[in-house]
Amino acid sequence: MSVSPATWTPSSSQAFTVTLNVTGTVIGYVGFWENNGVRAWTLSSTGSHNGTLAGNVLTCTTGVTYTSSLFTRWGNGIKNNVCEDDQGSSYFEIGFNGNGAGISGPGTIVISLPAGFLTAPATTGSTIFQAYAFQSGTPTRTSFTVTVVQSAPPVNTVSAPDPAPITQQFGKPTTGACNAAQPDGLNWAGVASGGWTETWGQWMNDDKGGAACTRTLTYSNALQAWTVG
Repeated sequence: MSVSPATWTPSSSQAFTVTLNVTGTVIGYVGFWENNGVRAWTLSSTGSHNGTLAGNVLTCTTGVTYTSSLFTRWGNGIKNNVCEDDQGSSYFEIGFNGNGAGISGPGTIVISLPAGFLTAPATTGSTIFQAYAFQSGTPTRTSFTVTVVQSAPPVNTVSAPDPAPITQQFGKPTTGACNAAQPDGLNWAGVASGGWTETWGQWMNDDKGGAACTRTLTYSNALQAWTVG
């Protein structure tokens, strides 16, 4: 017997299935329940609901379905069955009652619950469920565990802002162009040469101002590099 998926996020109401392996003769109820002393899970719909068997699929009015290789062998051609979803202060259970008609294993019964029918606890942890069947008049129970875990935090897809542009300047020589007169050491971090224009620099001539060569370096996140311009 197993449940899929077996890991939930808190308060989720996802669709899931429980698969029960039947070895003997099943008479009466088949299903699963949670009993932790204090009910941790909740059902969106409770009570008895008639179900209609078509082939090997029993469909209940709640939207729960039971699929089995054994359903076609219910005794006396019974087609109407009662689906059960009930809860009290310390438990809940989901299953069906075959009205006493026997089916013989081996085989499987799959209980499928739609999204929104069952809600996980709001806190993380593990819950032990029990699958049950009345086989040959004796109740048989087998345990399985569903784990509730916090979902992974979303990946931060917001890019960090680019570093602020950097301005470079040097005093314009009396002869020659700025690009040809560029001093060594300004092409750091792989920056290309050139891109200089003649501007005014107030810091020139003891803060009296004068002609200067200027360029701006900008950082490109796409290129992961500094560029001239």
